[in-house]
Amino acid sequence: MRHILQERRGVVALEFALVAPVLILFSIGVFDLTRALIVREQVWSAVRSIASSASSLAVQPDQSTSLTVAQVQQALSGIFAAIPWLRSGALTGQTSVVLSSVNFVQTTASCTATTTNPCPQLVWSVAYAGRGPASFLTTTRSCATPPLVVATVTDFVSSLTSLPVSNIADPSPMLVVDVSYQFTPMFFSFLSGPINFWATSYWPIRSANPNATSGDRYTRYDILKQGPGVGKCPGFS
Repeated sequence: MRHILQERRGVVALEFALVAPVLILFSIGVFDLTRALIVREQVWSAVRSIASSASSLAVQPDQSTSLTVAQVQQALSGIFAAIPWLRSGALTGQTSVVLSSVNFVQTTASCTATTTNPCPQLVWSVAYAGRGPASFLTTTRSCATPPLVVATVTDFVSSLTSLPVSNIADPSPMLVVDVSYQFTPMFFSFLSGPINFWATSYWPIRSANPNATSGDRYTRYDILKQGPGVGKCPGFS
């Protein structure tokens, strides 16, 4: 009987030795996957909260919409509230947070506009310029009409996707927020490499001066404050 018990114990020990590595790999895989899914949802939450904050800050007493440098950076800094791991330093990958003002025009050389289908045109584009543990890029949308996707920066796929140019249900001036983050798994990065998460939010302005013409109701930005991470397009005040 004692011999049989010893054999059973030996079999159990052998089975555990074979299964334990699989269980460990499965556990750390679930850990990496969970972190990735959390970051993905937080990126989507960030674009919505930043866009909502910017549109609220832009409303002026005369019902026009404009933003100062401080207000733009205040709205963009909402990335830290939406993704707490950025604030704590637990995530340090390349990050891009960009706020842009977009207007719709009827006449442009780069896009076929019609009465019912005007084309989007960039007014200005500003990247987050504050400090933080993450590495923030200063790439902004270009002034091309329609604003096209920007080139890949240091193997990091930017979230600055092309704006839609057809079948636009409500061609009204809007604020566009782009957030992207390059997530690196803690354990399985040698298999997957960095994973790029990006999201874009199209947010209508909250008010417009009733005395302004239809093509002059876009959100303005302090024209005197330009530098790295700030792009202001010609033809707009």
